[in-house]
Amino acid sequence: YCNHGNGLLAPVVDSSEVPVADRNHIPRPDLDGVLAEALSRNLRLLLVGDAGCGKSSGVVQFAARLGWPLRRVNLNGETGVSEFVGQWVVRGQDMHYQEGVLPQALRRGEILLLDEIDAAQPEVLFVLQAVLEGEALFLADTNSRIAPHPDFRVIATANSIGDDSGLYAGAKTPNAATLDRWDIVHRVGYPDAQAEAAMIARRSGINPATAQAVVGFFADLREAATRGDLTGPFSTRRALAFAGLLHRHCDPTLALRLALTDRLISDERSIVGEIAQRHFAQDPKDA
Repeated sequence: YCNHGNGLLAPVVDSSEVPVADRNHIPRPDLDGVLAEALSRNLRLLLVGDAGCGKSSGVVQFAARLGWPLRRVNLNGETGVSEFVGQWVVRGQDMHYQEGVLPQALRRGEILLLDEIDAAQPEVLFVLQAVLEGEALFLADTNSRIAPHPDFRVIATANSIGDDSGLYAGAKTPNAATLDRWDIVHRVGYPDAQAEAAMIARRSGINPATAQAVVGFFADLREAATRGDLTGPFSTRRALAFAGLLHRHCDPTLALRLALTDRLISDERSIVGEIAQRHFAQDPKDA
C-alpha cells in the first residue's frame, strides 16, 4: 500500500485500469475530502448533482492520483444484467462464461464507478443490493460466489434523487431502502468561480480574463435557470465548449449558437443573448 496523506492508503498495483492523470484537472477539496473518507473507510458513496458539474471526472482523477484501478460503467438504461454481471458466449466450438464489470471489479480490488445510477434498470439495481451490503456476489449462471476483494469500492453518480426540474427525463426516484444502502450521499455543486475559471482557461486556452467572463456569464445563466426563466443545466462542460469555440476565434455569435442557444426555445435564446451582452461588451474572444 502507498500512503497518500490523510490516512488514506491506496493499493500498489500494476493495472491497465488505473486512470490516466489529466494535468489540466483542478482538484476540488470539498469533493476530494468526501472521496478520501469513502475510500479509506470502505463506505458506499453516492454523488448527486447536475450533469456536467464534475462528479465522475472528480472520482476518476482522484483515483488517478492514488494509482487505484477504476472500472467505469454507464447505467443509462441500456446496460442490462448480462453486461453488468456476465453471460455465456461462444468461442470457437466451446461455451465460455464472460464476466461483466461487476465481478471483474470485485475480484481485482478496483473502484467501481456507476454513472447515472438513477437511470439504471431495476434488475441491475437488484443485483447490486447484496454488493452494497458487503456480501459476496452470487453468479447463478455458474453457481458460484465472488467475495469482494479488500480493495473493492463502489461509487455511483446520479443527476437527481427525485427530479422536480423536468431536466432529467427517464431518471428514477430511488426508494428509501435503496438510498439507505449508500453510506454517504453527497450533493456536488459546480466548482467555485475561481476554480472553474482556472479549469476553463487551462483546458480551452483562453486567457484568464475571458475565462472569468465566461464563468460570470454561466453563473447568471444558472441563476436565471433557478428562477425558472431558462431551462438548464448550464454546466461546466457547456461553459468549456463555449470557451473552446471562442479560443478558436470562432465568430462569437456563432459560438453562442453552437454551444448554447440552438438547443433552446426562441424565448430562452433571447434571454441568453441579453445576458451574454452584459458580460461581453466586446467580442467575447481572446484579444
